[in-house]
Amino acid sequence: MELYVHIPFCVKKCAYCDFLSFPQGEEIQRRYVEKLMEEIRTVSAGFHDTPVSSVFVGGGTPSVLKARWMKELFDCLRASFHIEETAEISMEANPGTVDREKLRIYREAGINRLSFGLQSADNRELKALGRIHTWEGFMESFWLAREAGFSNLNVDLMSALPGQTVESWMDTLKKTADLDPEHISAYSLIIEEGTPFFEAYGNGRGDGILPDEDAEREMYHRTREFLKDRGYERYEISNYARPGMECRHNLGYWTGVSYLGLGLGASSYVNGCRFCNERDLGIYLGEKPGKRLDQEILTKKDMEEEFFYVGLRLVQGVSLKEFEERFGERAQDVYPGLMERLEKEGAGLNLTWEVRNGIERHTGGEDAATLEGQVVRLADKIAYINHDIEDALRGGVIYPIDIPLEVSQVLGFTHGERINALVVDAISASRGQDRICQSPQVGEAMAVLKEFMFANVYTNPIAKGEESKAQDMLKMLFGYYQKNPDELPADFQAIRLEEGVDRAVCDYIAGMTDPFAVSEYTRLFIPMGWGVK
Repeated sequence: MELYVHIPFCVKKCAYCDFLSFPQGEEIQRRYVEKLMEEIRTVSAGFHDTPVSSVFVGGGTPSVLKARWMKELFDCLRASFHIEETAEISMEANPGTVDREKLRIYREAGINRLSFGLQSADNRELKALGRIHTWEGFMESFWLAREAGFSNLNVDLMSALPGQTVESWMDTLKKTADLDPEHISAYSLIIEEGTPFFEAYGNGRGDGILPDEDAEREMYHRTREFLKDRGYERYEISNYARPGMECRHNLGYWTGVSYLGLGLGASSYVNGCRFCNERDLGIYLGEKPGKRLDQEILTKKDMEEEFFYVGLRLVQGVSLKEFEERFGERAQDVYPGLMERLEKEGAGLNLTWEVRNGIERHTGGEDAATLEGQVVRLADKIAYINHDIEDALRGGVIYPIDIPLEVSQVLGFTHGERINALVVDAISASRGQDRICQSPQVGEAMAVLKEFMFANVYTNPIAKGEESKAQDMLKMLFGYYQKNPDELPADFQAIRLEEGVDRAVCDYIAGMTDPFAVSEYTRLFIPMGWGVK
């Protein structure tokens, strides 16, 4: 079993944060710690003999608490639970909230892993996020932690920030990797409703300030390549680690290990039962601890399905062997429609009939048989047509005034407004239906927009005239990597060995964003300019 302990307090609420966190004075913080220890002693009664393999203290910013309170908290945890000697004990900390004395006490308390929330090495980007620290302040905290004896450090980074460029993101990655932390988490910013960022950048208001989709994709791909070259293995969607230094606590979440959440709003999953704690601080401080809210008993089928979709966060995928060991049945028997394996030797996920059907009917005249497949189909239509509009506008193929007025009056006049209108309509129109659908008004506007795009963009002489240039560029890129396969990124070398050079090159080029493909072409085939003084 794993333990999660929530400390909801922070110095200042960041503009993008939708976590259960808020500033509070020392008196409330102390009352909270006392109530939390009361909860620990009460709840632990049913788990005295259950080994605990990891503890994670998150927030908020746990390091805003007085260090002696954190020591008291861990003394209480160790007295109440059977925490294994080799357990991973992690705590989140923000730069500027730790000092030598705090770090010494953390080590004394048994904390052996710190996770620093850096987010960016660019002070302008940090200011835009509402962070209280600077890059220089982070480095001071990082080296103090090393000095205190912490040999397992994580650094949280965030891409696609307001005003961020691919270059500034890569600079953040380089500066962080140069410090040689054991673990790096690299997430993309998500604009969450109810945050100041949503007010500023939601519904398309962030156009031109937030990096566009192509830039965001390039950041993602270059992150994988850069960190791989620096010796970090990507083991989960957004997490990279030195070999053997993966976050054991998070791996537990993604492989279905039971976890007990302690503190305000903490969630739990224990023996197939999911529940959470009270989220209102006033109620939490005044009530008897141990109350379970939103309790849900998962069926065996629920747990089997969750095994698959949670496991897909991991790069290694899911194991059919582990499925059988955990549930006492073969996945092939539970899902009779199981199709060809995505990975050889049964190491990866097999496709059910439903998934296969969704893939096969991703495009074309027939709709997918499942609601999930229909959602993906419609989502792709929404994403691609809006992406194509933005590309056409940037390329000067069309202008905003060209888009039919009857379409804009229904869907909106900006990229964000169109996306929002189409998504909200799909949710509203599909409610109570046995399929995913659109309202007649929005469906008609979508059809008119599609007709407009075919007439003015997809078959536009300007665009068609550029098509041959793009084809020539791709042919040259393919030819180059075909002749120089050693230059393919490390992720594609395995494909090269298993399926051949051509397959590896195809996959690499297919994953390139437009700007990255152009930059690669320029790098490989266009002579560098120089000046003569």
